[in-house]
Formats: sequence, C-alpha cells, structure tokens
Amino acid sequence: MQNPPKLSAAPDPDELYRNRADFTLAQQAIAIWTERATSGRDFDAAWKLARARYYLGTIGPEAERRGHLELGIAAGRMAADLQPAKPDGHFWYAANMGEVAQTGSLFAGLKYKASVKSELEKVIAMAPGWQSGSAESALGQWYVAVPANVLCCGGDRAKGLDLLRRGLAYNTTNIQAKFALAEALSDDKSTREDARQLLRQVLDGPIDPDWAPEDRRCKQRAGTLLTQLTRK
Repeated sequence: MQNPPKLSAAPDPDELYRNRADFTLAQQAIAIWTERATSGRDFDAAWKLARARYYLGTIGPEAERRGHLELGIAAGRMAADLQPAKPDGHFWYAANMGEVAQTGSLFAGLKYKASVKSELEKVIAMAPGWQSGSAESALGQWYVAVPANVLCCGGDRAKGLDLLRRGLAYNTTNIQAKFALAEALSDDKSTREDARQLLRQVLDGPIDPDWAPEDRRCKQRAGTLLTQLTRK
C-alpha cells in the first residue's frame, strides 16, 4: 500500500516578509496576515499586517502607497486594541498615521496629529528603547515636523532633536535613526555640518539584515540630501 502524498506546507508569512524586497512576496505575506486578522483576535497577524502595509506604503509602487497606509492604520488600530500593553500595535498604528499625515493633505495632518503623538508616547512609556529607539526617533520627527507640516501648535524643535538623539543612543549603528537626526539638523544652517557628518556615516554604515530594504532606501535618501547640502 502506497503512502499518501505529503501535502506541501503552507507558506510562512514571516519568511515571505524577510524577502520583502520582492514586492510580490511582501504582498503574499500581507494576504496571509489579512486572512488571519479577519478573526479580530490574532494580535501577531494584525501588527505584522500593519508593519507590512507601512513598508509598501512607503517603499512600494507609488500609486498604491496611500491605500496600503489606510489599511495599515486599520490593522495597527486592531492590534493596539487587542493587546494595549504591548508596543507593536501602537507603534505601527502611529507609523501608518504619521506617513499619511506627512504625505497627505492638511486635513489628514490635522486628523492624525494628536493620535500619532499619543500612540508613540504609549510605546515609550511601556517599553523605552523598544526596537532600537524607534518610538523615540519617530516622536522626535513629529516634534520637528509639526510646525512646518501641520501649521498649528504642538511642535518643539529642541524637544524633537533631544528625542532623535535619545533614539539614536539606543543603537548608534541604526542608520535610519541617524538619517532622521541628520534630516532634522539639515534645516538649520548652524547644525548643517553635523548633518553632513551623520549623512556620511549613514552612507558608510552597515546594513542591518533585518531591515535591509529600509536601510537601502535610507542610504539613497542620505546620498540625495548630502548632495543638496554640499551645494549650500
């Protein structure tokens, strides 16, 4: 009697997402996490879905970015509601809202301004330095960006720079945090040389295997900004 044929194992969404530089594989991971998240009870699927939506919402095909971000907001909110004492949902909820606020209309900026700040503050309160200071760095960007991008009170450049430096201190090789600080410093003539030095460090720094696509994009942006600053 022959043994029954072995069924092929279901795709592992985490493995698919590790290879997310191929957008097709990122979409496959999203499809699996979306299906798992429909129960409304799968925290891991929800926050990973929010993270993947943010990735395609910032690096994926431009015409599809806003749609990914809007769906990422919903997934992040679900994760935050399912496990309010864990940072993952709050952070990716904030990340998706923040990108919509930054790249969208004035209305979008006003709509999400307070929520982004609140969610990032929750992450910092429950897990300082989580994910190499990602929340501190993101909140620092919020404080620096709000006056220029949202045209209302709430921003504080000095506080923003302090948070950006604090975020980088958790992992001094984090080139995304380094670029965020450099970008903020580049706006002021008195700190522009500091920005140039940080940008050179970003370009020379090692790529984190866990964040390779994001780090490569960060290096591209650093090269562009450094070129702009050398002309000033």
